[in-house]
Amino acid sequence: MYRLAVPMAKLGTLHCFPTPLSQGVVRDYMAPGMIETMSGIDQWIVETPKTARAHLKAMLPDVHLPSMQMASIDKHTSYQAKQLLEPCLQGHDMGLISDAGSPAIADPGNLVVSAAHALHVPVKPWSGPNSIMMLLMATGFNGQHFQFHGYLPHDKGERKHALRNMEQHASRGVTQLWIETPFRSVKHLEELSQALHHNSLLAVGCDLTGQREWIRSMQIKEWKDLIKQGEHQKLNKRPCVFAIGKPGE
Repeated sequence: MYRLAVPMAKLGTLHCFPTPLSQGVVRDYMAPGMIETMSGIDQWIVETPKTARAHLKAMLPDVHLPSMQMASIDKHTSYQAKQLLEPCLQGHDMGLISDAGSPAIADPGNLVVSAAHALHVPVKPWSGPNSIMMLLMATGFNGQHFQFHGYLPHDKGERKHALRNMEQHASRGVTQLWIETPFRSVKHLEELSQALHHNSLLAVGCDLTGQREWIRSMQIKEWKDLIKQGEHQKLNKRPCVFAIGKPGE
């Protein structure tokens, strides 16, 4: 006698949605179908709830924010990741967003994505603004081989050592990318002008996709001239991405 197989409950999908990098025309950077999908989700996993609400309001102006449930994550949330995905296990789609740009890239959302795979929850990435890739496109540096380092070490000696190693890799054609907190953008650029060789090529992208978008790619000796003129002060407290490299071959 045969028994009928009992179908497993359908799992919800974890959607990874990019968020704006800067203030501006938000929907210009949203993939087709993304708005409709986001509008049907009321369970969210976010980095900072206040920032998430501002992003969702800008992306979905007609949505009723109070009806959305938000669970926050950080780099210490790994032990809770499976609990956060409980709605997906019950068949509900969920949205994962970062404070800026693509989730799970330089962002604790990767812990949730990892847990989703362990639980066999489908993961759907959506295209959108990503500061790292956008700067790489705008540098002219080698896009075949590159490395992203996130934030550099806080210790001054370790940071200087890291920059030297990155500069060596860049000279061999491996583009090096990293980020820094906005309040250190000016100071960090001054630091780079002293730590890197005067012929090294440094690219800086600031407020990417925003109305004040600013991108420059020059040799360090040219950056030093810009700094002497005080032009770098326009980067003060603005989000920047940095890269060193050489033109692709």
